[in-house]
Formats: sequence, structure tokens, C-alpha cells
Amino acid sequence: MSKSKKVNNKMKEILFVASILFIPLLTFAVFYVYQNFSSFLLAFQKIDLVGKRYFVGLENFKEFFDGMAGNAQAGISLRNSVKAWCINFCITIPLYLMFSYYIAKKMPFSKFVNFIVLVPQVVSTFLYSLVYIQFVENALPVVMNKLFGVLNSPNIIWDNNTSFANNLFFSISIAFSRF
Repeated sequence: MSKSKKVNNKMKEILFVASILFIPLLTFAVFYVYQNFSSFLLAFQKIDLVGKRYFVGLENFKEFFDGMAGNAQAGISLRNSVKAWCINFCITIPLYLMFSYYIAKKMPFSKFVNFIVLVPQVVSTFLYSLVYIQFVENALPVVMNKLFGVLNSPNIIWDNNTSFANNLFFSISIAFSRF
């Protein structure tokens, strides 16, 4: 093959690869790079009622942290969000990986485990939530009474002392419906 044909074929390959990568790279540039850069710049600006932007430096951050310091509920919300993220990162993701590895390696009962793990995905999140609420509000108090003799068990969904822990437990359990 002559040198000009090799160069021509190489150029065709480069153009082919470039044409395939153009749209994904453009999408990445617009919807990730530009969007994040724009958000970063907005963090240092104020926008007036007319829509004009003014550079304010770190004033927005000062306002945010002053508001967080003066609002107990915001602090609780931030703390709960960090806890939820930590539980997701430390429990849910490792469980995903363990179950995936177990199923991928076709260990004993892996088909059964695969079936059990995928069953919640078949049931919609809405139906799963309804069943969970019915269990916690109706069946759990009966079970607590029969097994442990607890007469007035708290409603763990609505009680302020247990609702956040219940929400975390529900989030972990519902995560398996997306597995």
C-alpha cells in the first residue's frame, strides 16, 4: 500500500472517530463543564429584580453560613443529610457491590439471591411504600405487643424521635428496588 493511501486511510479513521465523539463531547462540554462553571460564577454574584448581575465576592457564602448558624432547623437538616449520605455510602453501596459480586461469580444459590434482590424492582416504589406504611402502622404494633408485650408502641413513621431513623431504614430498603 502506498504512503498516500495509508495517510488517506488514517485520515478517514480520524474523521470517523471525531464524528462519533463530537456529539458526546459537545454534550459534556455544554451540560457539565459550562453548567458547573456557570454555577460556580453564580455563587459569587447577586441578581437584581431586573436580572442584572453584580459581583459580590464571598457575601453569598457569608449570608448562607450566617443563616445556617441562626436557624436550628437548618442545622438539623444539614446534619441529617450528612448522616443519610454516610449511611448510603457506607451501607447501601457496599451491599450493592457484595450482592453483585455474589451473583456475578455464580456462587451457590446465586440465582435465588438474584431473584430475591430483583423482586423489589418489579414492584413499583409507590406500592412498596404503601405496603411499608401499612406494616409499620398496623402490623408492627401488634407484633411488638405479642412478642415483647409493648402496649403503646410509638408510630415510628410520625414520631419525632424515630422518624429520621425510620426514614434512613426505608431509604436503605427501597434502594434494593433499584438494584
